[in-house]
Amino acid sequence: MITYRKAVLDDLPGVYALMCQLEEQALPYGPFTAIYRRLAENPAHTFFLCEEGDTLLGMLHLRVEGQPHHAGLVAEIVELSVSSSCRGRGLGKALVGMAKQEARAQGCMVLEVPSGAHRGRAHRFYEREGFSRTHYRFSMPLDTQEQE
Repeated sequence: MITYRKAVLDDLPGVYALMCQLEEQALPYGPFTAIYRRLAENPAHTFFLCEEGDTLLGMLHLRVEGQPHHAGLVAEIVELSVSSSCRGRGLGKALVGMAKQEARAQGCMVLEVPSGAHRGRAHRFYEREGFSRTHYRFSMPLDTQEQE
């Protein structure tokens, strides 16, 4: 039976595995651990999980913050990852539903999700879930050694 819940600190190994699968690479475990612990203790961040028994199948990271250009609270799905062996079973849809419910409960006026340009399947999923393409997102890698 598949169950859904909010994550706790002990879920770190499973969340790490899902994030590595999403990014298609092994992320540095030490920095990941420090970031996850900091975010898990921050009330602006919520991690939702779906699992079957002891196996973590999916996770969603939701951030809620006030944004001046909205003059209100905005919720953002920062990351959503469902195990590749479980896609198409409605797990992502259920996790997005939990995010919508949490965003409404916190008084958010909009739920947003950024998605990499190369993630065509994810874009189609979000559009099926009612999201619209409304923004461009620009990124710039920063060299920490470079000074302007």
